[in-house]
Amino acid sequence: MTGISIPDGLLLAMRDMHTERMVAIFADTHGRMLAHELVAEGNHTGLRLSLRQIFTKALSRDARRMVLAHNHPSGSAEPSDSDIASTRRLNQFAASLGIALEDHLIIGKDAITSMRARKFIV
Repeated sequence: MTGISIPDGLLLAMRDMHTERMVAIFADTHGRMLAHELVAEGNHTGLRLSLRQIFTKALSRDARRMVLAHNHPSGSAEPSDSDIASTRRLNQFAASLGIALEDHLIIGKDAITSMRARKFIV
């Protein structure tokens, strides 16, 4: 995706999906991308999130940093109470494994919400 930012690329790729999906971008200590992959799938109203699945993939890549992103099929980029609670849980678990959760992005139809910018990741 030369010439396009990661958030913009995620917006283009995920904004029209009819079911919720979460992708992870795994990076090394210096922020060099190691991999990006689908880590969770759901339906049009929610996502089945497995910490075990996400962090098994992160550890198998020896990731030290990661960005998570999931879409809202409703088109809204506003985080739900569940999104906020999950983000806090993901951040705590990542930190316990020595992985920095750089951000959790929520992709809507025409907007992206950064959970870090909203101070849900500190």
